[in-house]
Amino acid sequence: AAAAAAASFKLDEPARAHKRIAFLFDSSLTAVLMMGNLSPGLKTHAVTMFEAGKLSDESLDSFLTELGSVDDISEGEAQRYFDSARTLLHTLLFLRKNSALQVGTETGLLLDLVRCESLNNLDTSTCHRVLQRNYALLLSMTPLTQGVRSVISCSPPHAGPAVPEAASIWFKLWIYSLCGRGLPSILFSRGTRVTMVPKIFQDYRTLLMCTWSNDVTQVNTSGLLSSLNEALCHSAVLVQGYCKVDHDVEEVHVPFPLAGNLEAEQCAQNVSFASPAWLRACRQLDGSATVLQLKKSLDLDLCCGFITLVKMTPVEKVAATSRLQSPPELRPAADLSLIDLRSAPSSAAAAAAA
Repeated sequence: AAAAAAASFKLDEPARAHKRIAFLFDSSLTAVLMMGNLSPGLKTHAVTMFEAGKLSDESLDSFLTELGSVDDISEGEAQRYFDSARTLLHTLLFLRKNSALQVGTETGLLLDLVRCESLNNLDTSTCHRVLQRNYALLLSMTPLTQGVRSVISCSPPHAGPAVPEAASIWFKLWIYSLCGRGLPSILFSRGTRVTMVPKIFQDYRTLLMCTWSNDVTQVNTSGLLSSLNEALCHSAVLVQGYCKVDHDVEEVHVPFPLAGNLEAEQCAQNVSFASPAWLRACRQLDGSATVLQLKKSLDLDLCCGFITLVKMTPVEKVAATSRLQSPPELRPAADLSLIDLRSAPSSAAAAAAA
């Protein structure tokens, strides 16, 4: 998604000689790096990112080394921290000094990480002056935490994030109704007391709990009531069926603009971590009914982001497939469900709005 957005910007060559790319983040990213117990070195960088509000390109070598040394932990909440660190690593490696994103330079632009809250502490004119003087392109992480105001800028051009409503529970439920393929879901209002597991979740061993602030956690069905009732004291909660008993789940993130777009696919092929299997799975899923419906209804060719899909397969079928194929292909099927969509407007969308 970052590849497609960044590559679509046309930057004036003379103005870029001394400027950089700014990757805008909020405090939720520093919290992940500090609380995830990923590595002691990352905590040091996270403190700098939070207190100074910036991590410059000159410090990125050490930061990227720490991100690359994080061990793969595939259990519970720790997996989310690992996935966040790995995604950040891949994003920064692509953006930094990537000549494919620039015209007229062999090495590409340097990259700074800048905290949105620090920019918001400046008055509007000062903020715009700082950005224009130092940066040729702004890219935001998405979604930003509720309450964090996004930087609005036409010069330098800014990709993302989408409006806060696009990261809300209401938007998630709306796209479920739009394509008719969402996870089984119940939205509980704040203050509700739940005394038994709802019937639609009794065949599930793992559920997703999403609070109003969009914090998503996986819980076992056996422990749902205690976790849910505690969360309902402070927030409305969306509960979703994720993995049924005696089933395995397989997730894939389909980036858009979709791979059918030649420019987007060429960008994806320039990414060192985009394996042939990953690209093949994305091409297959580009043709699924769910993805096509979302593309048509939301004009995904004018946005960048990703769609998260999940496929549940009975354990017996998984074992049989593994004996026949190595590795098994991810195919669109009747049991393919939509989890979420994360997006940010691209330069094409900004031009259309203008």
